[in-house]
Amino acid sequence: MIVLTPKGAVSTQTIALMPPIGDLTGRVVGILNNGHHNGTPVLEAMRDILLAHHRVARILFRTKPWISRPAPDEVLQELRGSCDVVIAGVGD
Repeated sequence: MIVLTPKGAVSTQTIALMPPIGDLTGRVVGILNNGHHNGTPVLEAMRDILLAHHRVARILFRTKPWISRPAPDEVLQELRGSCDVVIAGVGD
């Protein structure tokens, strides 16, 4: 008899956090919607609050084409190259 176990190898690494971005005035903010149900209305409300109350210069709002897969490299490159900060959002 073969007994299978779901335990996998565990590895850990320390990742340094970026310093806080501080004031958002004049910054470009990216919002990456993962496509889950209810994600769009929540993230659109966040976009509206950022524009109305935090004086951001611009918001890039992008939605992943598939919920279960990573965002395409071209979307990540666009956000990385154009934004001062990116918010990755989850619905449900």
